[in-house]
Amino acid sequence: TPSPTAAPVPPSAEPDPTVPPAEVSVPTLHGSLADAEAALRAAGLALGTVTRVESAEAADRVLSQQPAEGVLPPGGAVNVTVASGTNVLPQASGLTLGAASALLSSAGFDVVGDRPDAAASTLVVRSEPGAGAVLRLGVRVTLILSGATPTPTGTATPPASGGDGS
Repeated sequence: TPSPTAAPVPPSAEPDPTVPPAEVSVPTLHGSLADAEAALRAAGLALGTVTRVESAEAADRVLSQQPAEGVLPPGGAVNVTVASGTNVLPQASGLTLGAASALLSSAGFDVVGDRPDAAASTLVVRSEPGAGAVLRLGVRVTLILSGATPTPTGTATPPASGGDGS
């Protein structure tokens, strides 16, 4: 005769609170460095190495994380890259005022031309401060413009001839 056996007990849907999890999901980090640290703490993870880089984003804004996804053991560290609050001034010479203004604004700078009446098609000679400078976001950059607005390519109009102008 078969011996009586206990019916199998289905696993509980709730984890046992006395047993720590073997792995913790890595959250996607965004916002400020303080927000990232709080999210990691809430997940049972730690903030690892913080690397600051030049960016058009505000200082301490999270730009990336490593690992970006997956699982870690409880207390595992997640490294983050955050914006430093500075950025490298891009090259603007040779661009039109309109294109240079858009480029430098998107890099986080306040842009003005040295001539308020200049057309957007006026060429930029240089910027002050110069290209390559590492500046705080929001710093004013002045674009030094060429003296003439470029003419469209095509047939040039010959100068008027004849007479001495009197």
